Amino acid sequence: MDALEPELEKILDFEQYGTLTPIAQDDGVNPLAKINYSKEYEQGMAYFRALAAKQEYSIRAFNLTCFLIMHNPAHYTVWAYRFQVLNHIPELIPQELAWLDSVIEDFQKNYQVWHHRQKLLGITKDYKHELEFTKDMFASDAKNYHVWSYRLWILQSFQDYTEELSLTSYLLEDDVYNNSAWNHRFYVLFESNAKLERSLQDELDFLNDKLSKSPDNQSAWNYLSGILKKVGPNQLGGIANQLEKQLPSSNRFLLEFLAEYDPTRSKVIYEKLANEVDTDNQLLWNWMIQQVPRT
Repeated sequence: MDALEPELEKILDFEQYGTLTPIAQDDGVNPLAKINYSKEYEQGMAYFRALAAKQEYSIRAFNLTCFLIMHNPAHYTVWAYRFQVLNHIPELIPQELAWLDSVIEDFQKNYQVWHHRQKLLGITKDYKHELEFTKDMFASDAKNYHVWSYRLWILQSFQDYTEELSLTSYLLEDDVYNNSAWNHRFYVLFESNAKLERSLQDELDFLNDKLSKSPDNQSAWNYLSGILKKVGPNQLGGIANQLEKQLPSSNRFLLEFLAEYDPTRSKVIYEKLANEVDTDNQLLWNWMIQQVPRT
């Protein structure tokens, strides 16, 4: 193998840790599509295989995984080995968390980094730090699937939902069309084990305020439809009447909700949608008319 790149020579530190025989990648005799790795990465992986073969969980192994991750952050085998090193040298975990926080902007859409944080939290149990961390992440991207999924896992694991209503209220104040925030709020209030002092009427008032200001917001209408499925029509008479008075009778989303809320009006509403309000989707509404049970 060629002479070591200076950074790798420093990381591997043969004088302190001992020499290693690199293990080259075996692509076979005639690889179909040989990947053109950089020299640094190819060398780093050859020595990584050597470390893994001898199950060395040392500082140099830790530093080498950092080097490789910065070249290829999706390499889950390297992430898994890094976690094993941390298991053997747990005093590195605070340093690891600080490093993760510093590089997360580059890795925020990477599955492996979130799984790594999740495994570390299984050791530290410091979920409040991670909740604050995810909240900070929403400042740069309030719809990041990975951040929301990680936060949900934390909540389900540690059963502390005390900040979720204020968080989603804040995010929806900033962007009422944030479907991720609506979805999270619905889970917390209607599907989780959270014991929150929040009446249904308070939530309906909150929702009515959002819909009156953004009547075309399908996320909010879906939220109301979800509540309807959870609590039934008897508890939604107030908001249904309010919305019907406040909004134009030509509002497609209002009409869809009213058809769901009051099945006795469904056929008439779908006919209005098909022939007047939403003729571009006439085939859909005609099909919906056929689904209405005959009396």
